[in-house]
Amino acid sequence: MQEIEEETMAEEGKSISILCLLSFSSSTFRKCSSPTLCITRQIQRGSPHCLLVLLVVSLCAKMAQAACSKDAQIQILRPTSGDVVFDPAPELELSAVVRDDETDEDSHQIRVMLDGSYLIQLPVSAGQVQLSGLKNGLHHIHVQMMCGGSELASSTSLFVYMTPHDEKGDEDEWQLSWVKSLDYKNRLEILYDAFKTIAQRHQEEVQELRSKLEECHQGHEQEQ
Repeated sequence: MQEIEEETMAEEGKSISILCLLSFSSSTFRKCSSPTLCITRQIQRGSPHCLLVLLVVSLCAKMAQAACSKDAQIQILRPTSGDVVFDPAPELELSAVVRDDETDEDSHQIRVMLDGSYLIQLPVSAGQVQLSGLKNGLHHIHVQMMCGGSELASSTSLFVYMTPHDEKGDEDEWQLSWVKSLDYKNRLEILYDAFKTIAQRHQEEVQELRSKLEECHQGHEQEQ
Protein backbone atom coordinates (compact mmCIF):
# COMPACT_ATOMS: atom_id res chain seq x y z
CA MET A 1 0.00 0.00 0.00
CA GLN A 2 2.84 2.36 0.92
CA GLU A 3 4.67 1.61 -2.36
CA ILE A 4 1.53 2.41 -4.38
CA GLU A 5 1.11 5.69 -2.51
CA GLU A 6 4.76 6.63 -3.11
CA GLU A 7 4.41 5.88 -6.83
CA THR A 8 1.28 8.04 -6.96
CA MET A 9 3.10 10.87 -5.20
CA ALA A 10 5.99 10.61 -7.63
CA GLU A 11 3.64 10.78 -10.61
CA GLU A 12 1.97 13.85 -9.10
CA GLY A 13 5.42 15.40 -8.68
CA LYS A 14 6.22 14.77 -12.36
CA SER A 15 2.92 16.36 -13.42
CA ILE A 16 3.48 19.46 -11.30
CA SER A 17 7.05 19.82 -12.59
CA ILE A 18 6.01 19.47 -16.25
CA LEU A 19 3.07 21.88 -15.94
CA CYS A 20 5.14 24.48 -14.18
CA LEU A 21 8.06 24.17 -16.61
CA LEU A 22 5.73 24.48 -19.61
CA SER A 23 4.24 27.62 -18.08
CA PHE A 24 7.60 29.38 -18.33
CA SER A 25 7.31 29.51 -22.11
CA SER A 26 3.73 30.85 -22.05
CA SER A 27 2.00 34.04 -21.00
CA THR A 28 0.38 32.23 -18.08
CA PHE A 29 3.55 31.79 -16.01
CA ARG A 30 2.13 34.23 -13.47
CA LYS A 31 -0.54 31.69 -12.59
CA CYS A 32 1.87 28.94 -11.46
CA SER A 33 0.18 26.82 -8.80
CA SER A 34 1.46 26.97 -5.25
CA PRO A 35 3.14 23.80 -3.85
CA THR A 36 0.71 21.09 -2.80
CA LEU A 37 0.85 18.65 0.06
CA CYS A 38 2.39 15.98 -2.18
CA ILE A 39 5.52 18.14 -2.66
CA THR A 40 6.00 18.31 1.10
CA ARG A 41 5.65 14.54 1.39
CA GLN A 42 8.08 14.00 -1.47
CA ILE A 43 10.66 16.14 0.28
CA GLN A 44 10.21 14.17 3.49
CA ARG A 45 10.54 10.83 1.66
CA GLY A 46 13.49 11.84 -0.51
CA SER A 47 11.69 11.50 -3.84
CA PRO A 48 13.98 11.60 -6.92
CA HIS A 49 11.79 14.42 -8.25
CA CYS A 50 12.21 16.47 -5.06
CA LEU A 51 15.03 18.69 -6.35
CA LEU A 52 13.28 19.39 -9.65
CA VAL A 53 10.02 20.27 -7.91
CA LEU A 54 11.81 22.61 -5.51
CA LEU A 55 13.61 24.30 -8.39
CA VAL A 56 10.38 24.73 -10.35
CA VAL A 57 8.51 26.13 -7.37
CA SER A 58 11.32 28.57 -6.64
CA LEU A 59 11.45 29.73 -10.25
CA CYS A 60 7.66 30.10 -10.37
CA ALA A 61 7.72 32.31 -7.28
CA LYS A 62 10.54 34.48 -8.67
CA MET A 63 8.85 34.84 -12.06
CA ALA A 64 5.54 35.82 -10.44
CA GLN A 65 7.31 38.33 -8.21
CA ALA A 66 9.10 39.83 -11.21
CA ALA A 67 5.74 40.31 -12.92
CA CYS A 68 4.57 42.60 -10.10
CA SER A 69 4.99 46.35 -10.25
CA LYS A 70 7.69 47.92 -8.10
CA ASP A 71 5.91 51.28 -8.19
CA ALA A 72 2.24 50.58 -7.46
CA GLN A 73 0.06 53.07 -5.63
CA ILE A 74 -3.49 52.97 -4.30
CA GLN A 75 -5.51 55.67 -2.59
CA ILE A 76 -9.03 56.04 -1.19
CA LEU A 77 -10.51 59.19 -2.71
CA ARG A 78 -13.89 58.98 -1.04
CA PRO A 79 -14.89 58.60 1.75
CA THR A 80 -11.73 59.89 3.41
CA SER A 81 -10.96 59.62 7.12
CA GLY A 82 -13.26 61.85 9.16
CA ASP A 83 -16.02 62.04 6.53
CA VAL A 84 -19.64 61.72 7.62
CA VAL A 85 -21.65 59.98 4.89
CA PHE A 86 -25.45 60.25 4.62
CA ASP A 87 -25.87 58.67 1.18
CA PRO A 88 -28.22 55.62 1.37
CA ALA A 89 -25.87 53.73 -0.98
CA PRO A 90 -22.44 55.34 -0.66
CA GLU A 91 -19.71 54.62 -3.18
CA LEU A 92 -16.09 53.87 -2.43
CA GLU A 93 -13.92 55.75 -4.92
CA LEU A 94 -10.37 54.55 -5.52
CA SER A 95 -7.30 55.60 -7.43
CA ALA A 96 -4.97 52.72 -8.34
CA VAL A 97 -1.85 53.12 -10.47
CA VAL A 98 0.63 50.56 -11.80
CA ARG A 99 3.51 52.65 -13.17
CA ASP A 100 5.85 49.96 -14.56
CA ASP A 101 5.37 49.64 -18.32
CA GLU A 102 6.84 46.13 -18.38
CA THR A 103 4.33 44.68 -15.91
CA ASP A 104 0.88 43.37 -16.78
CA GLU A 105 -1.91 45.29 -15.05
CA ASP A 106 -4.12 42.19 -15.19
CA SER A 107 -1.83 40.41 -12.72
CA HIS A 108 -2.67 43.04 -10.09
CA GLN A 109 -5.91 43.16 -8.10
CA ILE A 110 -7.51 45.41 -5.51
CA ARG A 111 -8.72 43.74 -2.32
CA VAL A 112 -11.29 45.65 -0.27
CA MET A 113 -11.75 45.00 3.45
CA LEU A 114 -14.67 46.54 5.38
CA ASP A 115 -14.54 46.55 9.19
CA GLY A 116 -11.95 43.76 9.16
CA SER A 117 -13.90 41.47 6.84
CA TYR A 118 -13.25 40.70 3.18
CA LEU A 119 -15.69 42.58 0.95
CA ILE A 120 -14.67 42.22 -2.69
CA GLN A 121 -11.74 41.88 -5.10
CA LEU A 122 -11.57 44.25 -8.06
CA PRO A 123 -9.42 44.80 -11.14
CA VAL A 124 -7.03 47.74 -11.02
CA SER A 125 -9.15 49.59 -13.58
CA ALA A 126 -12.19 49.59 -11.26
CA GLY A 127 -12.52 53.03 -9.71
CA GLN A 128 -15.73 52.60 -7.73
CA VAL A 129 -17.59 50.05 -5.65
CA GLN A 130 -20.92 50.50 -3.90
CA LEU A 131 -21.10 49.96 -0.14
CA SER A 132 -24.37 48.51 1.11
CA GLY A 133 -25.77 47.31 4.41
CA LEU A 134 -23.91 49.90 6.48
CA LYS A 135 -25.10 50.63 9.99
CA ASN A 136 -24.92 53.98 11.76
CA GLY A 137 -21.50 54.45 13.25
CA LEU A 138 -17.78 54.32 12.53
CA HIS A 139 -16.54 52.13 9.68
CA HIS A 140 -13.03 51.09 8.71
CA ILE A 141 -12.07 50.54 5.07
CA HIS A 142 -8.73 49.02 4.11
CA VAL A 143 -7.80 48.53 0.45
CA GLN A 144 -4.77 46.60 -0.80
CA MET A 145 -3.01 46.41 -4.14
CA MET A 146 -2.23 42.70 -4.48
CA CYS A 147 0.01 40.78 -6.88
CA GLY A 148 1.17 37.19 -6.60
CA GLY A 149 -0.34 36.93 -3.12
CA SER A 150 1.70 39.88 -1.81
CA GLU A 151 0.62 43.37 -0.82
CA LEU A 152 2.28 46.09 -2.90
CA ALA A 153 0.45 49.12 -1.51
CA SER A 154 -2.47 49.93 0.77
CA SER A 155 -4.72 52.73 1.97
CA THR A 156 -7.03 53.11 4.97
CA SER A 157 -10.02 55.29 5.78
CA LEU A 158 -12.12 55.73 8.93
CA PHE A 159 -15.50 57.30 8.16
CA VAL A 160 -18.86 57.70 9.85
CA TYR A 161 -22.06 56.50 8.21
CA MET A 162 -25.46 57.93 9.08
CA THR A 163 -28.78 56.96 7.58
CA PRO A 164 -30.45 59.90 5.82
CA HIS A 165 -32.67 61.91 8.15
CA ASP A 166 -36.31 60.94 7.70
CA GLU A 167 -38.70 63.89 7.88
CA LYS A 168 -41.72 61.61 7.88
CA GLY A 169 -43.46 60.85 11.13
CA ASP A 170 -46.63 61.07 13.16
CA GLU A 171 -48.79 64.09 12.50
CA ASP A 172 -48.82 64.84 16.20
CA GLU A 173 -46.26 67.65 16.46
CA TRP A 174 -45.36 66.84 20.08
CA GLN A 175 -44.70 63.17 19.33
CA LEU A 176 -42.76 64.05 16.17
CA SER A 177 -40.61 66.51 18.10
CA TRP A 178 -39.93 63.89 20.80
CA VAL A 179 -38.92 61.26 18.25
CA LYS A 180 -36.63 63.75 16.50
CA SER A 181 -34.98 64.67 19.78
CA LEU A 182 -34.17 61.03 20.52
CA ASP A 183 -32.85 60.55 16.99
CA TYR A 184 -30.62 63.62 17.22
CA LYS A 185 -29.31 62.53 20.62
CA ASN A 186 -28.47 59.07 19.29
CA ARG A 187 -26.71 60.54 16.27
CA LEU A 188 -24.66 62.92 18.41
CA GLU A 189 -23.52 60.05 20.64
CA ILE A 190 -22.49 58.03 17.59
CA LEU A 191 -20.57 61.00 16.16
CA TYR A 192 -18.86 61.68 19.49
CA ASP A 193 -17.68 58.06 19.87
CA ALA A 194 -16.59 57.89 16.22
CA PHE A 195 -14.50 61.05 16.26
CA LYS A 196 -13.03 60.10 19.63
CA THR A 197 -11.81 56.85 18.05
CA ILE A 198 -10.44 58.69 14.99
CA ALA A 199 -8.57 61.12 17.27
CA GLN A 200 -7.06 58.23 19.25
CA ARG A 201 -5.90 56.52 16.03
CA HIS A 202 -4.35 59.80 14.90
CA GLN A 203 -2.48 60.21 18.19
CA GLU A 204 -1.16 56.64 17.92
CA GLU A 205 0.09 57.28 14.38
CA VAL A 206 1.77 60.53 15.44
CA GLN A 207 3.42 58.79 18.39
CA GLU A 208 4.68 56.00 16.14
CA LEU A 209 6.17 58.53 13.71
CA ARG A 210 7.84 60.39 16.59
CA SER A 211 9.36 57.13 17.87
CA LYS A 212 10.74 56.30 14.42
CA LEU A 213 12.14 59.82 14.07
CA GLU A 214 13.83 59.52 17.47
CA GLU A 215 15.35 56.16 16.51
CA CYS A 216 16.72 57.68 13.29
CA HIS A 217 18.14 60.62 15.23
CA GLN A 218 19.85 58.33 17.76
CA GLY A 219 21.28 56.17 14.99
CA HIS A 220 22.66 59.25 13.23
CA GLU A 221 24.34 60.43 16.44
CA GLN A 222 25.95 57.01 16.99
CA GLU A 223 27.37 57.01 13.46
CA GLN A 224 29.04 60.36 14.14
